[in-house]
Amino acid sequence: MAATAEQRDVPAERRGWPEQDAVVRLQDALFRGRELIESTLSTLIREAAGSAEPVPVTHTGRSELADAVAQVLDKGGRDIAIALTEAGEFTDAVLGHLNRVPAGLPVRVLCTATAADVHADRLSRFQERPRTEIRVTDRELRAALVVDGTAAVVSGTAAEGAAVVIGDVGTVQALELLFACVWAGRPRLNDQLHFGPRLRSELGRNVLRQLCSGSTDEAAARDLAVSLRTYRRYVADIMRELDAGSRFQVGVRAIEFGLVSD
Repeated sequence: MAATAEQRDVPAERRGWPEQDAVVRLQDALFRGRELIESTLSTLIREAAGSAEPVPVTHTGRSELADAVAQVLDKGGRDIAIALTEAGEFTDAVLGHLNRVPAGLPVRVLCTATAADVHADRLSRFQERPRTEIRVTDRELRAALVVDGTAAVVSGTAAEGAAVVIGDVGTVQALELLFACVWAGRPRLNDQLHFGPRLRSELGRNVLRQLCSGSTDEAAARDLAVSLRTYRRYVADIMRELDAGSRFQVGVRAIEFGLVSD
């Protein structure tokens, strides 16, 4: 779920932390740009669906999804950007065709923590290829495959079908920009896999966000519906996993590793 404007504001407790304030302002600007790009993408897809004129957007059913992914991958000659936001049909189709990517072609893969855990072995093997980097995000983003800034396959909604194939260069480049906004500062797959159990759990990530927001222990425990004792135990474990000597340092490390977002 996207953060509200109030949630994106800098908490009073964090004023006076110039480094973190600057990061929050940058994240806010990227978040607003992301909203604009996603709105533009949705508008183009809706217009394409109702247009009688030929448009560079086609809708793909489940049976055609794998072929659509293969055809777009085969166009790759410069670089490939992949967003895998869930373990599902789109992710399976992309992972099943990664062997089509020419050796040495730059590839960036951005995946959710869930996808990283479920497909850790396949992603780790793929990451061994030269010029391949995989990062992990906790942000919402449509699963997508973007090739050379000229063609893309995007996971579809219930009304759009299994996927949407986009050949409009302007829209594809907007997708690349959206990808870059989320890619920046995200932790690498190897870092994600090496995090301890607290930071890899949903509750652990929520505790980390509370820590970075400056909430008191009592308020944070209440918001997360856990006991104060449980909350503080998670805090202690997270500090140990991040090798942080103070709560302030937890916030610094969280930003460094891309563990907190809007």
